Amino acid sequence: LPVPRRVIVILEGESLVNDASALVLYRTAVAAAVTGAFSMGEAIVRFFLDAGAGVLIGLFVGWLLIQAARRTQDELAEVLLTLAGPYAAWMLAETLHVSAVLACVAGGLHTRKHLSRAVGAKSRIQARAVWDLLVFVLNAMIFTLLGLQFTNQLVNTPRADLLRFITPGIVISLVAVAVRLVWVPVATFVPRWLSSEIRRKDPIPQPRAVFLVAWTSMRGIVSLATAFALPLTISGGAPFPFREEIVFITMIVILFTLVVQGCTLAPIISAFRFTPETHHHREAHLARLESSRRAAEALEDASHEPWAAEADVEFLRAELLDRVRLHQSTTPEAATTRIRLRHHMREAERRMLIRLRDEGAIGDEVLLELETELDLDALRAESAAGYTPAKT
Repeated sequence: LPVPRRVIVILEGESLVNDASALVLYRTAVAAAVTGAFSMGEAIVRFFLDAGAGVLIGLFVGWLLIQAARRTQDELAEVLLTLAGPYAAWMLAETLHVSAVLACVAGGLHTRKHLSRAVGAKSRIQARAVWDLLVFVLNAMIFTLLGLQFTNQLVNTPRADLLRFITPGIVISLVAVAVRLVWVPVATFVPRWLSSEIRRKDPIPQPRAVFLVAWTSMRGIVSLATAFALPLTISGGAPFPFREEIVFITMIVILFTLVVQGCTLAPIISAFRFTPETHHHREAHLARLESSRRAAEALEDASHEPWAAEADVEFLRAELLDRVRLHQSTTPEAATTRIRLRHHMREAERRMLIRLRDEGAIGDEVLLELETELDLDALRAESAAGYTPAKT
């Protein structure tokens, strides 16, 4: 769906900050419920201390990860470092009783910013593939857990109590939605009305984009995890008050926001008819032309070296010129045509490689090596033109 890129960035970014701040407040609230003691001043200081310390820990772990990645030459080890980094940041922050979520967020941002300089192309490709699969599996496990726990809760809850739990769950869901619908426009427009500097740097966004941000107030695994993490007892051994009710109501809020609000997103976005954005494509166009220009300069410098064969230099010049012409295509259709022709060529190569393997002329290792080269070339071409051919 044509969602403005800025809306997506805002939603992804604020979800991380919201989760982190909510968990810091949650820790304070649980401690107050368990001990029976609460200090507003101490809670405020603790909030900023936990958040600040979590960020520092994340940056430190991210720095260590980059230093380790620069000193290893093994691709799998470099991918393993990206997997171990968030775990290390989380455990260190948890040990020090500060914000583990902010530690992971800060460490992840630092790592992403510097990883391209620390590892090679093969590591970057492998890391993206591993993380895409890992995120998919974790999300699948999360929603499977949600379904199992909700089913278990329904079975173990007397039917007479279901209505008593459902009513406050729906009320809290409506309150959560209403508060966000009010707060997002206020936080968006009031600072711009009060400050001309903010208006100059960041113009007032479209009202429909603001509404979309306000409406996407879904709750998910963080809410469920915090509800399940409530202690079973408080000081003195008494049961934690209303623990079962809190867990059940949280599940209702998650289902209400995910199902009711989630199912309305597609028709709302379609009805808003957002103008297709060109800013991202302009940036990509500029980046490709500038990187190609720098590659041409590097090729010209290297062509004067004694080891540079003239035939190879001319071949690479022609290839670079072809790439620049593709980037400078005046219409998307022109670039797409070139990509489609190259796609047909690659598919013919791939089918021939498979035929040679089937006939015993080459082995599986050679097929895999050459097929990987074709796949990487396809990914580069598709990324450059924004066109994904159909499977054949």
